[in-house]
Amino acid sequence: SFNKYLSISAKITRSALKPNLKVAAEKRGLSDAKVVTFKNGAATSETKPLSEFA
Repeated sequence: SFNKYLSISAKITRSALKPNLKVAAEKRGLSDAKVVTFKNGAATSETKPLSEFA
């Protein structure tokens, strides 16, 4: 898929960078998600990192 292509391209590009630029690029490559449970239009619990559900 196109998303897989973009992921591979970004990984290769980051690996080709000079060491001083590589650290900043790798930090931008990380992503984080949180989960909020809703019931009747209102949040029922505090946000939790997605990693807790894996």
